[in-house]
Amino acid sequence: QTLWVNVTNPLTGCFGVIPIQIKVNESPRMPDLADLVYCDEDSNNQNAITTVNLAQQTPIILAAQTIPPTSNYTVTYYTSLANAQAQINPIVNTTTYTGTNQTIWVVIENNTTGCTEIGEFNLIVNIPLAITPPPALSVCDDDANPNDLHTTFDLTVRNNDITTGLPYTVTYYPSYANALAGINQITNPTAYINVPPAVQTLGVMVTTPQGCRSYTTMDIRVLPVPTPNETNI
Repeated sequence: QTLWVNVTNPLTGCFGVIPIQIKVNESPRMPDLADLVYCDEDSNNQNAITTVNLAQQTPIILAAQTIPPTSNYTVTYYTSLANAQAQINPIVNTTTYTGTNQTIWVVIENNTTGCTEIGEFNLIVNIPLAITPPPALSVCDDDANPNDLHTTFDLTVRNNDITTGLPYTVTYYPSYANALAGINQITNPTAYINVPPAVQTLGVMVTTPQGCRSYTTMDIRVLPVPTPNETNI
């Protein structure tokens, strides 16, 4: 819009008129950002601190802009509102940020106009269940083929011991390596027949309602049954 300014000298009555252009630039758009939810599954999985990728919010923010191209914008992240407002001390390693349960502030700036908008989202780091190997599960080899060092186990009888009674999901694997890799899951844990004879170390994965996983092992043992001596007396 053009405004006209009249400047008058009150003594002489002389005046001049000049135009002034005023322009209102559109601010960038800041969408409602969903929280980023992670599981603490690193080497120290009980401190709720882990590596996260904050930059996954960037394309969502850029997609909300109405003035192309998106390369005209800069998105930066901050650990406090004060820093975001002053645009100081931005988070540098946005793709490998070591974070915990906290609020992250984000600023989008139009590089041409300098206009900015501030948003926020929560970073949530859930911890998996801390577990230790449960007691070994021992079963007598008194099935149809006794003392062949193989028998049927109901692995689920150890679920409560493993989860301490919490409503978490317990999954069993033939080995600890299989559990870590998420392969060869035992699909019928109520009727599992050991593969190595006598003793087998299974892998166990516990999954929380938030999807956080922790791992341990469990031994299953086949106990021999005594064979009576049928010698006549």
